[in-house]
Amino acid sequence: MAKSLSEAQVKEQDQLHSFLNFFSTHVSGISPDNPIHPRNVRPAILARYGVIKAFAGLKEAINDVIEETRPWSPEEVAVFNTECAKHGLVTLSELRRRYSGRYKSIVQRGRIRSDTEYYLVMGVLADVSQGEDDSERQKLEQMVHEYESRK
Repeated sequence: MAKSLSEAQVKEQDQLHSFLNFFSTHVSGISPDNPIHPRNVRPAILARYGVIKAFAGLKEAINDVIEETRPWSPEEVAVFNTECAKHGLVTLSELRRRYSGRYKSIVQRGRIRSDTEYYLVMGVLADVSQGEDDSERQKLEQMVHEYESRK
């Protein structure tokens, strides 16, 4: 019997795929009609690998987006977050919060150690539409304040 995704995973998969389609079109400049656009390769990936492996691959693609956008300034992230929100999509900051191993390490450590980490946290804080709870936001803001004090 083939494995399937839970209802929550199906929702997450749809959310990630919509984000990846938008990113591919509006940032990477891939025409939605191009055979390599994610919306066009999805059916073949599902048929070849099945829904579970396709979902894992989609998460890897999201991690690639997170890495690709790592150099973006907090202002660039905020602008892109706004565009995502206008289109009813999950924001880049929310995806960074959910999937970035680096972000999770920073939160667990409770301290920002570099400018790269600083910009990642600032990008997450730039998204006020969703994501972290108040206690996490306060912790992030405190870490930013402490890092800025050391600079």
